[in-house]
Amino acid sequence: MDKFTFLKTLEIPVLVVDKKSNIIQANETFESVFGRNIDGKKLQKFKNSFNIQCCMLYPDNLSKYNPINLAIESNGSSHLIATYQKSEDEFLTFMISSTKFEDNFIIKFIDLTNEYRLSELEYQYNITKNELDKIKTENAKSIETKDKAQNQAIKMAFLNRIFEALRSSIDINTTLDLSFKELSEIFGFSKVAFSYFDDNKNLFIIRNIYPQKYNDEISNTLDIEKNCIEKLKKNKFEILNIINPSASKNIAVKTECKILIPINQANELIGLISAVFPRQNLDKISNDMISAISAQFSSAIIQSKLFEELNSKNEQLQSAYEKLEQAQLQLVNSEKMASLGQLVAGVAHEINTPLASINSNNSIMEKIFQFDEIDSDMTDTVKSMIETDKEAIKRISNIVKSLKRFVRLDEAEHQTANINKEIDLTLELLKHETKNKIEIITKYTDNDEIKCYPNLLNQVFMNIIMNAIQSIDEKGEISITTQNENNNLIIKIKDTGSGMDESTKSKIFKSGFTTKKVGIGTGLGLMISNDIIKKHNGTIDFVSEKGKGTEFTISIPILK
Repeated sequence: MDKFTFLKTLEIPVLVVDKKSNIIQANETFESVFGRNIDGKKLQKFKNSFNIQCCMLYPDNLSKYNPINLAIESNGSSHLIATYQKSEDEFLTFMISSTKFEDNFIIKFIDLTNEYRLSELEYQYNITKNELDKIKTENAKSIETKDKAQNQAIKMAFLNRIFEALRSSIDINTTLDLSFKELSEIFGFSKVAFSYFDDNKNLFIIRNIYPQKYNDEISNTLDIEKNCIEKLKKNKFEILNIINPSASKNIAVKTECKILIPINQANELIGLISAVFPRQNLDKISNDMISAISAQFSSAIIQSKLFEELNSKNEQLQSAYEKLEQAQLQLVNSEKMASLGQLVAGVAHEINTPLASINSNNSIMEKIFQFDEIDSDMTDTVKSMIETDKEAIKRISNIVKSLKRFVRLDEAEHQTANINKEIDLTLELLKHETKNKIEIITKYTDNDEIKCYPNLLNQVFMNIIMNAIQSIDEKGEISITTQNENNNLIIKIKDTGSGMDESTKSKIFKSGFTTKKVGIGTGLGLMISNDIIKKHNGTIDFVSEKGKGTEFTISIPILK
């Protein structure tokens, strides 16, 4: 061991190992820096405490790349830089070199910690100028890549935020408000506006602006030179200087810029984004960023525009569908009324024929029993029966006449009618529904004739009065009044029935809605009644309270 005595006087840590990494000797400086009594287990831990600053190609086992193993593998001619973790938060940097001495390896640890802490780049320069130049070149490329990455990151962040703004709403105003807010935060815009292009007037009109304090500028036109408009039509953006007057001596000073970004649809200029911002922010806005803004806003505005058009078309389609549905229902109803009219006409004819025979026979019987020789008691009985038959014949005759008048196909034209008589006609047909159950109270105006479609109005009266009858469970009252008011005939039908709740009141004029049991109501009566009154340029309203009844009010213009 005496042959390594000279190592003890060295002021740098020195370690002597053999080919099997067995420790032969360590000087005092090594032990003071790295610890005493490093045996086999501690040596392995010591090895793993180093992080070698090199790149190994195709390493089979990274754990063997440490100062001791590399010293042996390099056969005693290695130089490397490594970082040693002395404690949890203390790291030292060493240049580690090895020299072969006989069958052993002398490994020296030169402390470069201070040099590395002062300037790692400076230390690398002292090692080799070529390496430094390489680092400088790579560093410059790295900075350039970093700047590009940052710009790309800003661009992607902007596009993502705009995309989020677009996803949050399809409404164009909401979309623009959210997007303009993002633009202002990213680029420092003090004012952002969207203006649509009026091709006929060849000018831009402000539609949306941010912040809201500039809302009074909406609908204003933008003063843009003709040659600038031509550039925008070619999808080229424009940056203009805004000249603001100085506070002193009226000197004009350029303090801000305005950027004009075209919005195009299929190579056609539909609008522009205009933004005001400080001059120092100009370097934030690159050409590709402007292109991205233009593309995003073009997509958003076109999408919103198409959505608005689609909504409008859907509303028109829905309205047309509802009108078609109502027309179909009215057609079905008209067909039913026409069929009913033909049926009533046939039934009336069939009833009138035997009714005439009964009436004729009844008259003959009446004449026979006028002779004195017939028993007086029998005469009184037969006469009583004849009177009863006469009343029955009259009742049947009136019902037939009422039915014929109610469905009169020969009176489908617009004509003058006595509304009071039409209501009485409806009440006559419903007498069997109200008898001994509902008291009918009528109070009519004298001036009750109007131009109308009598057969259609009869359907309205029938629907409303029938609903009133069905809403009264036991006994009740229906009052009907007519009066003239402001050149309108007002018809009021009020019942003491069950009334309606709020949910029912909001739906009664809708097609197919009914509160009646299956087989009793179709849900078409009030909807058809509403359409009939509209056809007369009138109105139909109602008031109702649950448990207290309902009152319908019909107003029809008086046309003589």
